[in-house]
Amino acid sequence: MRNLQTDLEICEKATSGPVRWHKLGSIYHLIGQYGPRPIILSTVTAKQENHWYPEMCISNLVDGLLEPLKPDHPDSVFIQESWEGWPESINRAIAAEASTKCLSMEYEFLAKEITIQRNKFTEQKKELQAEVERLRKALRIISDIRYDNLNYDPEDAECMHEIAVSALEFKNGD
Repeated sequence: MRNLQTDLEICEKATSGPVRWHKLGSIYHLIGQYGPRPIILSTVTAKQENHWYPEMCISNLVDGLLEPLKPDHPDSVFIQESWEGWPESINRAIAAEASTKCLSMEYEFLAKEITIQRNKFTEQKKELQAEVERLRKALRIISDIRYDNLNYDPEDAECMHEIAVSALEFKNGD
């Protein structure tokens, strides 16, 4: 896997854009800007041992003449590395976008589910609060019950059951 930070540094060292194709004479040249002077990347036909071949050239910064682009020049490194780097970087960006989309959809689903659960919890809380209030009223009624003869036995389960049932049947002051 390529190091995208290193690839970015290679890009930043190369001739900065924008770069455009221009026809100068009968040959097309790729022209970019490096400070106040244009940089020309071009192929020229060179002869070596009675054979003509295209050679990548760059204008030098001193007199603007085209000279062979050497392998260690930042533009050479950029061209070489971008050949492999761009497809991998693009594929990784596509995968990252797909992952982001998937995570976004999962987030939306979870946010909806949390809202549903929160609403259920809120409804249950209201029901439980109402039940607590009903039981508090029942306890107040039990504690307020006065029997004229005051001879009920708190140890008598049946008697206490009748008092509790009558208190629990009491709703909202009925």
